[in-house]
Parts: sequence; C-alpha cells; structure tokens
Amino acid sequence: MADDRWTRIESLFDQALDLEADRVPGWLASLDDDVRAELERLWRAHRAAADFLESPAVAAAAELVAEGHASDLAGAQIGPYRVVREIGRGGMGAVYLAHREDVDLEVAIKRLTHSIASSRAVRALLAERRTLARLEHPHIARLLDAGLAEDGTPYFVMEWVDGVSLTRDCDARRLHVDARLALFLEVCRAIEYAHGRLVVHRDIKPSNILVTGDGVPKLLDFGIAKVLDDTRDRLSTVTLGQFMTPQYASPEQIRGEGIGTASDVYSLGAVLYELLAGRAPHDADTGTPFEVSRRILETEPPPLPEAVPADAAEVASSRRTTPRRLRSQLSGDLATIVAQAMHKDRARRYASVAALADDIERHRTGRPVLARGDSLAYRSERFVRRRWLPLAFAAAAVATGVSFAVFHTRQVATERDRAQIEAQTADAVSEFLVSVFLASDPDEFGGKEPTAQDLLDRGTERIRDELKDEPAVRARVLTALGQVQRKRGRLAEAQPLLEESLAIRRELFGESDPEVIQSLTHVSALRADQKDWAGALALAQEAYDLAAKIHGPDDPETIYRLHNLGTIMNNMGDFERAESVLRRSLDERRRILGNEHLGVAHAVAALANLMRDLERFQEAAGLYREALDLSRAAYGGDHPRVASVLSNLGRMHLELGENEEAEQCASESYRIRQLVYGDDDERTRSSLATLESILTGRIDAPAGETDGAE
Repeated sequence: MADDRWTRIESLFDQALDLEADRVPGWLASLDDDVRAELERLWRAHRAAADFLESPAVAAAAELVAEGHASDLAGAQIGPYRVVREIGRGGMGAVYLAHREDVDLEVAIKRLTHSIASSRAVRALLAERRTLARLEHPHIARLLDAGLAEDGTPYFVMEWVDGVSLTRDCDARRLHVDARLALFLEVCRAIEYAHGRLVVHRDIKPSNILVTGDGVPKLLDFGIAKVLDDTRDRLSTVTLGQFMTPQYASPEQIRGEGIGTASDVYSLGAVLYELLAGRAPHDADTGTPFEVSRRILETEPPPLPEAVPADAAEVASSRRTTPRRLRSQLSGDLATIVAQAMHKDRARRYASVAALADDIERHRTGRPVLARGDSLAYRSERFVRRRWLPLAFAAAAVATGVSFAVFHTRQVATERDRAQIEAQTADAVSEFLVSVFLASDPDEFGGKEPTAQDLLDRGTERIRDELKDEPAVRARVLTALGQVQRKRGRLAEAQPLLEESLAIRRELFGESDPEVIQSLTHVSALRADQKDWAGALALAQEAYDLAAKIHGPDDPETIYRLHNLGTIMNNMGDFERAESVLRRSLDERRRILGNEHLGVAHAVAALANLMRDLERFQEAAGLYREALDLSRAAYGGDHPRVASVLSNLGRMHLELGENEEAEQCASESYRIRQLVYGDDDERTRSSLATLESILTGRIDAPAGETDGAE
C-alpha cells in the first residue's frame, strides 16, 4: 500500500511540473488530503531549488553557510522520528541519531541540505527507495524509510550502526594482513550481493564501512549516491566535493561519465590499498579540486609496497609486523591484485567484485592469482621460479645459455598465448555467470527473491542449452558450479558437473594440460567427501602422474598432488604408505620452498595428524608445535588455521598427561574461534566443549581435527 501511494504521488508530481506555476496551488487544493501534504512539500522543494539556481552566487553561498551551521536539531521531529543528536556532517547534509517511539527503534537519519533538494533528486528518491529497501544482507545497513521533512527537504532513514570505520577498527585491533583481507572479503560479498540486484554503491570508502564491536562490517549509504547524482547537471561545480570522495573515486566518476559496477571495483581497490598500506592511494587534501581531479586522472599511486616508508614503525606495528616484512607481504600478488582493481581503464579491471574476491582468496590460500592485463611479468616470474634449476645450469656455459635463451623465449611466447586464451575464457565465464544472476527475476521463482541454490540450479539448467560451441567455457562453468555445490554439501548435484567438466577437458586438451589435473583433483576431492577412498586415491594418483609429466617431479604443483595422495592414504588407514608419502612431501617442500613457507606448515600438520592416528603422541606433539610456529608466522596469531593446530596440540598434551599445557592450548583455540566465528558457530562450540572437558578433569578428548589439508 505504501509503495502504491508513493507511485501515485510521483505520477501526480509529474503532472504538477507540466502546469503553469500560478495554476499549481489551485490544482493542489483539489486533491485528496492523503496526498496533498506530500505534494505540497515536493512543490516547495522544487521552487526552492529553482530559486537557488536563479539567485546570485553570493546569496547562494550565504545560504549554504547558514545551512552548515543549522545543526542544533536535538529534540526536533523529522517525520515520525525524534532527533537525539547530530552524529555527522558533510557537503550533502547532516546525519542524526534519532528515535521512533511507537516501535522503540533507534535509527540514523541523513537529511539533505535544502540547497541540493532539487525536484529531480526528490523524484529519484521516490523511485529508488523501493529498490534500496530490498537490500537485505548481514553486511549492509538497511534503508528503512525515506521521505520529505516539513520544509520539503528529502531525508533517508537507515539502520543505526554503532561502530567505527574499517581502517580505524583494523588498526585499533592490530589486525595482521591476512585478518584484514578476511574482513575485506566480507565487504566484497556484500557489494557482490547488491550488484546481483543491479544496485551500485558509488561511494565506497572506509567511513562508509563501519565495523561493530562484534567485528561485523556494515556498509552504509548503499545506492544513495545514485539519487544524489540527479543534481549533477545543476550543481556540477560542487560534484567532486559533495557526491564522491576523491581518494576512492574512479576516474570515470571524476570525469562525470556513466557509473557501473567497475567503479565500485576501483573504489574497493582504493580501500584495500589503504587498509594494507596505511595511506590512501592519492593525496586529496592538498590543491584545488581541479588539481586533485587531474592528479587522480593522470598519475599512478605508488606501488603498494612502496607506499610503506622505511620508518613506518607505527603502521607496521598495527599490522603486527615490521616495515621490512610488511613491504615484503604487500609485494607480488597483493600488489598485482590492488593494481588491477584500480586500473584507470575500467575494461582492464577485474570483471566483477566476485573476481576480485576470488583472487584475494587465492592469495590467502597460497594458490596462483588470476590477475590479468598487467600481470605478464608475474606470469613470467612464476615461469622462472618453476624452472630455476635448468636456468642455473644454463648460466654455467655460454653455448648452453644461448640455447636456453631460444627455448625460454619460445616458452614465454607459449605462456603468453596461454594467458590470452585464459583471459578470453575467464571473460566468457564471467559474462555467463553474471547473466545467471542478472536473470534472477523474482516472478520466475513464485514472486520470491531467488536463493543462492535457486541460482545455482538455474545456471546448471542453462548450461544444457548454452555454451555447446564453447567447450572450454562450458568446462570452466561446470567446474565453478560443481565446486560451489560440493562446498555446500550437495554432493549428488556436484558429481555430474565435475565429472562432465573432466570429460570435456580430457577430450579438449588430452592428457597434458593443467586444467585436466585440476579437474582430476576436484573429482578426487568429491570422491573423498563421499568416502569413496579407492576412487579418490586412483584419481589423485592420476593427477600426480600428470603433474610430474607436465611440470616435473620437483615442481610445487607436483608436490601439492603428492601431499593429497598421502592424506587420502591416511584416511584409508593405509598408514605405512601414507607415512612414506607424507614424509617425502614434507622433505621436498622443505627443499624447494624453504622451511618457512606456508606449504611446509600444511605438510607438517598432515604428518602430525598421521602420527596422532598412529597414537605416536610424543612425535605428533612435536610436529604440531612446529606447525603452530609456522602457521603463526604465516597467518599471524588470530587465524582459524592457528586455532585448529592449537586444538590438536592440546589433545596431544592431554594424551601425554600434560593437563596444564592442554588447557592453555584449548583456551587459546577457543578464544580465536570465538573472535573469528562468534559464539554460535559449531567450531567455536567444539572448542568450548574441549576446554570444558579439560577443566572438569575428563580426559576423553574429542576426535582430532584435520588441519593439514589444502
């Protein structure tokens, strides 16, 4: 009913704009009481905006200054809300904490300044309020209401979030780099959700991302900038200062061009830059607005590692590290990810927020990132790293060096061609998956908002009719949907998708392509989930043999597959072979990757699990201690992997009768999981149960956890 009323008001207001100004009062008087008051406010706002544009500049400036000081509204009514106090102010207006007594609800009200309350902005407000109010996500502060104050100025009513900005929260809690990335990924998921409903934020910045005392990020002002942009044509001289924040605005926003999801990707990159390096990518505090905009359009920010000065002890300390180590952490993949997200050419940014988030997840788990465009140097570096031993021998002799140079040039060309094919395939996959989400019409789902599972099922149905002529794209989409189904525990639905992807890749690439190895690994993992250990082992063995053939036996990709073989053998109860394989995997990783690499931590933990299962508790405890040290060095202190290793180490102390040490480990594991997952998560409850069993003197420890998997 409320939506119907506003639709009618919007239609009537359009009629008013077509009338001569002197006829409007009489026309308003002829209307029903239930709409007349709102239309009168709309008309006053329209006339006020016209007067503002027709008045001398000095008078207009005086009005703006007067509005800037009219902030004492405590106790005043804005619609049905009573203002408690002002909590913020900017070029667009003021934000107030308010209370609605009839439902006992605290809210935040953003009230626009009278000067920018043009009729177009008001009409946009009426049109957009229904769309924005439908955004229901745990990390988006909801738009609860919108309307017009007594003087005709628009206001938005939003969920009240008691928190601090993203950057301040991370610094206050001294979160290390990986924990910051984990929090940032939650923000990405919220943006991705809104983009799937065709809503773009347009003003992503740290102050619009508040983190509550429970560590939950909440995005503010979602989609409101779109309403405000309706005044750009009339007030273009103040656009830079009022409707965007230059440090985080994309070049196309600065130029006043069309805004889309690519602009939000850029802004996320700028926020990530500051979250990691401790400073915004561009200086917007000095110079005129023109100089600031030119700086953003024409200059590149310092590369991420260079943004951390040598004496930035405070910045590094707030990330629980040193300046030297922080610069090292921010180089390589993270620098590439941020640079691609912030590319000035929107076509060369990540195709979606989901693609950006996926690369961050890949970095966190030690897998190669898929950043393209400017990433040829990154791919070449990985090529050299995989073949460092042949390069060393080649450098020993001139003749061999010349021969290798020719070979290397050909290989780089081959990898470049492969990268181009990869980019084209990834773009096609992104377009297909985005189309699945954009086609999520509630009318096709019984009038309800489609769930994630609805969209997965719809995407699976569409694959049967589409992508017949694009087998590489079809295989990639099948893999993506199959992996999501598998992670959601829908193994029966995942199986045909992953198996078809493997069949396509075998036919398309033969037996000498990394994508075949990937599919073999995915189907092997599915078999393991189904407890089909023999099937899982056969596929894992095939993946290992192909990896050794393609990459060589010493390549990290091959050793990764060897690790998988060992963990499956352990789960099968084939402990003798499992020990031989896992020890070999660990030795190879130490030799190739160095003793402090994250992959070594995984291998140590997997071997510790085996020693635990063999009841060789003393040896298992020593390995878990080593895995704990390596995991803390790689992830920092408050990471789920650290909590898992602590839990297993605590069980070993318990088995060895070392109750005090067991209590310390269990208590720290519980603290981390409570911090990361919250009290209601199953993993947190499991840690609490373990801790309580130790404190009450029971020694029947729960079964161990598997923390060596990759």
